[in-house]
Amino acid sequence: MLTGQCNLRCDYCYARDRRPRAARWPVIRRSLDALLARADGPVEVGFTGGEPLLALSTLKRAVAHVEQRRAPGVDVRWTLLTNGLLANDDIIRYLDAHQFRVDLSFDGVEPAQALRGPASFPALDRLLDRLRDLAPTLWAHRLKVMFTVSPQSLPYLADSVEYFAGKGVPTVAIEPAMGRFDWPLDRIRDIERQVQRAFDTTLAGYRRTRTVPVGLFRKATPDDATGPSEWLCSAAMGENITVDVDGRVYGCVLASGTYQARTPPALRAAVAALDAGSLADQGVEAASTSMAAAAAACGVFQHPDHRSSSYGRCADCRFVGRCVVCPLAAACDPSCEDPRRVSDFICAWNQVALAARDAFPCQPGSREILAQLNGR
Repeated sequence: MLTGQCNLRCDYCYARDRRPRAARWPVIRRSLDALLARADGPVEVGFTGGEPLLALSTLKRAVAHVEQRRAPGVDVRWTLLTNGLLANDDIIRYLDAHQFRVDLSFDGVEPAQALRGPASFPALDRLLDRLRDLAPTLWAHRLKVMFTVSPQSLPYLADSVEYFAGKGVPTVAIEPAMGRFDWPLDRIRDIERQVQRAFDTTLAGYRRTRTVPVGLFRKATPDDATGPSEWLCSAAMGENITVDVDGRVYGCVLASGTYQARTPPALRAAVAALDAGSLADQGVEAASTSMAAAAAACGVFQHPDHRSSSYGRCADCRFVGRCVVCPLAAACDPSCEDPRRVSDFICAWNQVALAARDAFPCQPGSREILAQLNGR
């Protein structure tokens, strides 16, 4: 995490209480050196924030440091999560030259994007054109538009899918916003109408071009309907380590002290379970390997017997083996009293989205595209 600062103030942002501090170079260097010391094959380094391009000089210094010090045979893959507003032509060329995978946070048509930042849409609309023209390989293979849907932006969902299709964006990932929302249960019909329009747009494009840009509808074979896995996500396994701006190590960026300035009491044990201590401390590696035991003890990360929303128990849902709900999503609600409670909006979205995914035709030969979408 390069910085806690951001140039947007999105209504649905789960890091609205972030601390506006930037990481110092010794913290970045120490974390990269620890990674290189253990690496014996491909590794991935992702830069996030806040908005990481606010710390562009630190990002470039980190890339140069790793490229000078990595051992032969160690392939380092770079990832940037950005809102794109600072990405000029020089930055685009730099990201392309270093083969960055770029996750661009962009919520679609102007009324939807305006909920994140007034007048931000024209800049991102131009950015898509510049990415396509200046970095065609990045555009085709290493760009993913991250499209967040909230109750407020829901009326623009289908229009946004049509917009991205018209721009020729190769990969679009749609996710529901986390947080506390006023969500009447019958509004699930609004989701159904919007997702059906997105379905129709994507299906028409598939029949015409044999491509499926919307990740929700990408599948090579019918989804496996087997039972749920033991864990809700890999954070508790210490597989995706986050180093925050203060040099503290977490199993997930959502648990970072930079984000969790005011963690709800009901989730403090879960956040603490993913805290492996300071990067400078002895025994951090051992602490990160013990995350699974700590996560199991707090009872928040297991799937799904005791989780529920107002729509019902997760254990009774036909999508229980495929539904993905961040176990720390409830941390975005400062009034949270039950960490096993699933947001009604997220539950409604997942029910509708997974039903639409089941109805979409399989695309033989799409495994490579699916691997790209998942960053592999």
